Amino acid sequence: HEQIEISDPQSVATALSAAQPDVVINTAAYNLVDQAEDEPQRAFAVNAEGPRNLARWCRSRDAFLVHVSTDYVFGGDAARRVPYRETDPPSPLGQYGHSKLAGEAALAEECPQSLIVRTCGLYGRSATRAKGNFVATILRLARERNEIRVVHDQVFTPSYTADVDAGI
Repeated sequence: HEQIEISDPQSVATALSAAQPDVVINTAAYNLVDQAEDEPQRAFAVNAEGPRNLARWCRSRDAFLVHVSTDYVFGGDAARRVPYRETDPPSPLGQYGHSKLAGEAALAEECPQSLIVRTCGLYGRSATRAKGNFVATILRLARERNEIRVVHDQVFTPSYTADVDAGI
């Protein structure tokens, strides 16, 4: 993040032109789901305009773009209990999901040489500075508290970051 701000087209052009990659893997995201409701402009800047900026640069240099997205592009069927497929119609409920879907649309529009990888419930060794790691947080809370309160209205299939990495 210190080397590139994907929501800034000039930052994208400067960083990627210096690196001259054949493949760009976009793992950047505004992923504070609840906070996105209060900061939709920031969520859309990072999750929609950022991928658009990357896609435009990649198209202009014939580079391949891999974009990591989310299952939050779905959600309209609260009774659903089976995993989504790529072919299921998106139906995001909140600003985060809408912003990520807009990023996917930007790729489809701007960069034919691209791949969208939708993940869910990422966990692994490295945590984001903003959110932390769900598994590590639960383990820490179990050591610190007698009772842990966790949402029980979400169904998802967690993705181990090493598996996502290997898949990409």
